[in-house]
Amino acid sequence: MASHSQSVLNNNFASLNRQLDAMWTALVAAGIIKRAA
Repeated sequence: MASHSQSVLNNNFASLNRQLDAMWTALVAAGIIKRAA
C-alpha cells in the first residue's frame, strides 16, 4: 500500500513538473516575443 501511494505521488510530481515546464516555456516565449515586437 505504501509503495502504491508513493507511486501516485511520483506520478503527480512528474505531471506537475510537466505543467511547470510548459508554463515556463510559454512565459519565456512570450518574453522573447515581447522583446522582439
